[in-house]
Amino acid sequence: MRFSVVSCLFGVLLVLTAAAPIGAQSKISAEEKAFNDDVMAGAALMVAGNPGAAGHYFTEALKNRQRPQLYSLILLALIESGELPAAIKLCSQNVELARRDANFHYWCGRLSWLNKDRTSAVKSLENALSLGGDSPHLLMTAALMQAQTGNASRAALYFTRLIRRDPWILYTRLYPSPIAGLLFALEDLFARSGLGASFPHALSALALRANMPDLSRQYLEAAWKGYGTPPEELHQLRHQLYRAWGRPALLELAFSEGIKAYPKSVHFRFHSALRLIEQRKPERARNLLLEVTVDEPKSALVLSLLGLTQLETGQIEAARKTLAYARAQNEELALLDYAEGLYLQKTGAPLKALEALQRAVKREPTNTQFGAAYLASLAAARDTKAQEAEQKRQKAIATYFSESQDYEKKYQARLEALEKLAAGVKSGKPVVFPAVCDLQCLVLKGHVELAAGRPWNPAAVLARLGAKDLWFPALPLHAWKKEIPTLAGEKLVVIKYFQSVLPSQLD
Repeated sequence: MRFSVVSCLFGVLLVLTAAAPIGAQSKISAEEKAFNDDVMAGAALMVAGNPGAAGHYFTEALKNRQRPQLYSLILLALIESGELPAAIKLCSQNVELARRDANFHYWCGRLSWLNKDRTSAVKSLENALSLGGDSPHLLMTAALMQAQTGNASRAALYFTRLIRRDPWILYTRLYPSPIAGLLFALEDLFARSGLGASFPHALSALALRANMPDLSRQYLEAAWKGYGTPPEELHQLRHQLYRAWGRPALLELAFSEGIKAYPKSVHFRFHSALRLIEQRKPERARNLLLEVTVDEPKSALVLSLLGLTQLETGQIEAARKTLAYARAQNEELALLDYAEGLYLQKTGAPLKALEALQRAVKREPTNTQFGAAYLASLAAARDTKAQEAEQKRQKAIATYFSESQDYEKKYQARLEALEKLAAGVKSGKPVVFPAVCDLQCLVLKGHVELAAGRPWNPAAVLARLGAKDLWFPALPLHAWKKEIPTLAGEKLVVIKYFQSVLPSQLD
C-alpha cells in the first residue's frame, strides 16, 4: 500500500511543473526539472513513511544543485529514520553551506537538547534566529529553551515578540515534528522558484497526508488565492481536507462548490453516489456510478461500490462481472471484500462469504457496516464461539465511538470558545475573560496587556509550557489515541487527528 500512497502523492506533486504557467514552464530547464522531481519525490516518500529512501533523493538533489535547505532535508530524513548518531554527526561537521540555513541550526538545536547538551542547543537556536528572523517556531522554541536554562529576560523577549504578532498558541506550526520541518524546509527551498499556486497546492497535499490539517488548510488557502480559478484537483483536496477537519458545514461547502465547478469530476460524482446510497436510493447511485466508470473504468474503488449497488438492485449477474473486474485490478480493498462477501451470500456460498467478510473486517476493524455483516454471517454459520468474540469486539468499538464523539464534542466546544475569545482580542475591543483561564486564555490576556503598552511577564506561561513534552512527543499534540480489540484478539491503536493542538495537551 505504501507505493500506491506515494503514487497518489506524486500525482498531486507533479503540479509543481505541469501546472506552472506557460511562461514559467519555458524557463524550467531539464536540470531544474530533475532537481524539483528529486526533492518532491523525497518529500512524498518521507511523508509516506519511508525516510531512508527520501534521504537518497535529497542527496541526489544536492549533487544537482548546492542549496543550504537540502542539508536540512537530509538531516530531517536521518532524524525521522531514527538515525540520531548520524544526524548529530552531520550537525557537528560545520558544513559552510548547511550553516546558511536557519532550519538546519534549528534541528541541530533540537537534537542537542534531546542529547542534554543545553548550551549547544541554545546557541543553535540563536544562530537560527539570526538567519530566520521571526519565524514562529524559532521564537517559540528559543523562548522555551531560554526559560528552561534560567535566562528569563531572553525568554520573555522571544515569547512576547511571538504573541504580539499572533497570540494563538494552538498551531501545530509552533511545535514542529520532523515532517512539519520538512514542509518548512520546502517553503524556504522553493520560495523564489516562480512555481506559483502549484507549490502551496503540493504542500497542502503533503500536510494532509501527514495528518496536519491546520497546516494543510493554510497552504490550501494560499493556493486557492493564487490560482484565481481553482483547478479540480484543489477542489478535491479541499473536500478531503474538510472530511478530516470534522466540521460538517465546511464539508458541505467544499462538496457543493466542487461539484458545481466540476460536475463531471470522478471524485465528486463518486461521493454523490455515496450520498445517494446513504439516502437509500441505490438505483440512482448505480446509474451514476455506471457513468463514472466510463471516465474511470479501472478504479477498483468505483467498481466495488458499483457492484454493491447492483447487488442491492437485484442485478446479480452484473454484480458478478463488476466485482470480478474490480478484483482483476489487483488492489486490496476492504470495500471489495465486503461486496464480494454479500455477493457470495446471495449466490449460496456462505463459507466463502464468511471468509470475504472476515477479510473486510481485518482491513477496516472499526467499520460498523462491515462488522454487522460479518456478525450476521457468523450467526448463519452457527459459530457460537466466534460470534461471542465478535460481539465483544463490536461492543468495544461502540464504546470507542461513543467516547470519541464525546471527546470531539467537548473539544469543538472548547476550541470554538477560545477562537471566539481570540477573535475579540485581535479586534482590539474590550473582552470579558472567563473566571477559569487556561493556558491559551492566559496568553490572550498577555497579548491585551502588551497591545495596551503595559508590561506582561510570561514566566508562568513559559514554565507551564516547559513542563510539557512538546519536542518529539510520543503522540502528536493534535491527536487523541485509543486502543480497541481486533479480530485476532490484539489491540488496535486508533489515533484521531484534530485540526490543531488540543487545548488539553497544554493544560
